[in-house]
Amino acid sequence: MTDLVDVLGTAIFYGAKKALRSEGSLYSIDLSYNYPIAAWLNDDQVDIDDRRLLRSFEINSPLLAQISDSRIHDQKALSDFSCQDETAYALGISYLLNSIAISFCSDPKWNYDSLELKIVSLNDSTEEFTTKFESIIHASKGQHIRQNKEKIKARILALPWHNQDDLLPCYTEANGDKPLVSWIDSLGDLLAKEIIQSRLTQCKQGNLGNYKSVGDGLIELKIFYGPGYRVYCGKIGIDKYLLLNGGDKSTQSQDIVNAKRYWQDYKQKENVV
Repeated sequence: MTDLVDVLGTAIFYGAKKALRSEGSLYSIDLSYNYPIAAWLNDDQVDIDDRRLLRSFEINSPLLAQISDSRIHDQKALSDFSCQDETAYALGISYLLNSIAISFCSDPKWNYDSLELKIVSLNDSTEEFTTKFESIIHASKGQHIRQNKEKIKARILALPWHNQDDLLPCYTEANGDKPLVSWIDSLGDLLAKEIIQSRLTQCKQGNLGNYKSVGDGLIELKIFYGPGYRVYCGKIGIDKYLLLNGGDKSTQSQDIVNAKRYWQDYKQKENVV
């Protein structure tokens, strides 16, 4: 487990999401005879921070749990995946999801920072098979993540912003509500939602665009569409911002008041000066 913990901690450091996928129950995997991961998590002899790290991850099982994109399921159904002349279903799912493949370092064949995946796919319309080879990011040790850090960073930045994005997070109230997400969801204009998300994706990539200070360390991002949409945020790190709330020109004054209230609440909870 030492190597796995190192992989997870290093991946988080470089911006990966705290989520793992496993075909079967991750907690049932035996680390040694009659000693599954579930026992490891409750072993007082194991470093408590290591156990907390694994517990902090969202665990999804089976591999495509909560994946609703029909294109992913269709590709899986029409493809066979293999690696080193062995069936590699889990590596294939990692490829389809554009995620990092993680293995236990239980065999020398897993001691690589990338793996070549053979993909044989059936074209549903022509009924012809095609074969291609793809290199996927793989890690069984922390050093493998470090060797892929630039690829991982580029991949994360290329993803569209979403309301669970760790690189551009949303403020969350005590009741679990995210004011910005609630505001976006309330908009009836689907194009407006797409434009706002596109703007936030640009911000995530380091391009704030047109903005101004509104006091108390907050900035207002202007979105030139509709009734003068705006998004409010505060800086929480080097080139990292916390999204607070949004609104338009007609509610600007109250939106700024609310943003400052959310910002003060966040700083008090996080002990930020």
